[in-house]
Amino acid sequence: MFKKIYLAVFAITMAMFASCNSDGEPGGYMQGVFTVQNSIGSPVLWLDGGPVVYPSVTAAQQLMANKNFANAERVLLVVTYKDADVTGDSSTSLIVKNAEVAQGSVVPTSVIRTPEMAEADMKFKNYLADDSISTFHDISRENGIWFYKGYMTAQFSSTFYVEGQTGTLPTVLATYTVDESNPSEVSVTLYLNKHKKSGATEGSQVASLLSSFSLTDMQQHVMRHSLSEVNITINYKTKDGKQQLKKTIKREDFFKPF
Repeated sequence: MFKKIYLAVFAITMAMFASCNSDGEPGGYMQGVFTVQNSIGSPVLWLDGGPVVYPSVTAAQQLMANKNFANAERVLLVVTYKDADVTGDSSTSLIVKNAEVAQGSVVPTSVIRTPEMAEADMKFKNYLADDSISTFHDISRENGIWFYKGYMTAQFSSTFYVEGQTGTLPTVLATYTVDESNPSEVSVTLYLNKHKKSGATEGSQVASLLSSFSLTDMQQHVMRHSLSEVNITINYKTKDGKQQLKKTIKREDFFKPF
């Protein structure tokens, strides 16, 4: 039901869909990226742009018994529910109780850091060696990068290396810089590492993947100025060369929902 590593993801639509449960009761399902709140007894799942989800007792036990989920900040899930267990009057105010988890994967999550912080971390420094950085195949300019409640998330496509029957998942890390004379202007750079190693070959398949980044450090750095919104320029390289994407992020999306 729950996997840590995946080389393709199902389509991400931060929405709810009507269906019928196996017992015939009206209900539906939702799919998307969730932030995990590990509360006492049962996790709480916060869907990006959508409702707060409380798993059923059985689903909660299954999730918490899975070590991959137990250590996860962000997850990609398909969740089913009954209409009778849904309250609220808009997508972002909905509360869903007794939900079941049909399938899911952990979304790799790291902290976006300043270049100085990255330089002090030997693992990060090695990651950014000239012979380690690769180019993305593509990132959708329309919906490939989004910010929501304490996280930046990127859905990107990339080839990957294969050794025998095992594929290695590419990793994405990010740094940010702030214009101290105008702190509402922030620049973010994304780095892709395909983890090439001796004996592995790069496949021709292009996979759709996800990576998420905690804004905790950026929030403390930028929001000390009590800004209502921030302009973020995102820089990265694809097969077509250098790319730049601009986003305006509201204050509330720098903070976790709990």
